[in-house]
Amino acid sequence: MEIERAEALRIWLLTRWEHPEILPSEILRFAPIKALRESPGARAAIAILVKHGWLVALPQGLTIRGAVRKEAWQIVGRGA
Repeated sequence: MEIERAEALRIWLLTRWEHPEILPSEILRFAPIKALRESPGARAAIAILVKHGWLVALPQGLTIRGAVRKEAWQIVGRGA
């Protein structure tokens, strides 16, 4: 089940998300399926995508979309 959620998140990030990075709050608000709009499901999917190289953690304190962020990931595999 977690693999399917992670795959749904990966496809959504690659095909629908407009930014090269993603924040946890954005996943919780905009994810394509309800299970990813809850923190445990989102965290599990993120961990799978990080493990397999689809997301790369960005440095803490980076400014993204006008605010300093504690946690964010770069999306790997997007066309430039």
